[in-house]
Amino acid sequence: MFHRRREVTSLSIDKDKCIGCEACVSACRRRVLDMSYRVDCYAWVKYPLDCVGCGRCVRACDTGAVELVTNLKR
Repeated sequence: MFHRRREVTSLSIDKDKCIGCEACVSACRRRVLDMSYRVDCYAWVKYPLDCVGCGRCVRACDTGAVELVTNLKR
């Protein structure tokens, strides 16, 4: 099965909505996201250029903290 690659316009995580459950980090097969445990516990985008726009992180987030904007490449 062939999938069209998506061009990632932006990937961000709203720290105010993130509850630190790590679901998005676990869902990402390319390890684009990571957790910060400094003062507050929240996910952040560690390697934005490695994101392929699959949307697994968005679907895994129950609070809507992950925002992914993509365009289909031809």
